[in-house]
Amino acid sequence: MRPAINGATSMNHPLEVEIPAAAAAGFEGLELWWDKVVDYVERYSVDELEALLKREKMKAISICPFAFSPFRDTEICRKDIQNGLEIASRIGCTMLTICAYGRPVELGWRQAAEKYAEELKVLS
Repeated sequence: MRPAINGATSMNHPLEVEIPAAAAAGFEGLELWWDKVVDYVERYSVDELEALLKREKMKAISICPFAFSPFRDTEICRKDIQNGLEIASRIGCTMLTICAYGRPVELGWRQAAEKYAEELKVLS
C-alpha cells in the first residue's frame, strides 16, 4: 500500500503547489482532483503535468471525481470522462473515480438503477 492523499484536502491550492507539498509531506501518491487537472492543463500542458509528477516522484493514483448522472446532459459527462481517460493514460494513472448522484423524485429506485446501468454500459 502507498500513502496517498486526495486533492480535495487542499482545494485552494493548484497542482503545481499541491504535488510538491504532498511529496514533501511523505506521500507517494495523489488522487488528482479533476477540476485542478483541467485548470493545470489549460495553463500548462499534460506533458508538464507528467513531468511534475515524475520530478516529485509522485504517482497519480486516480483522477476524481467525475460527477455522473444519466439524468443530466450525458454528453458533458461522457466528454469529461473521455478527456480524463486521455489525460490519465498519458500520466500513468490507471483509475478514474466516477461518482453517481441523484435521481428525479418521480422515478423509483429500480427505474433509476436501470437508467444508470444503461449509461454505464455506454461509458464502459
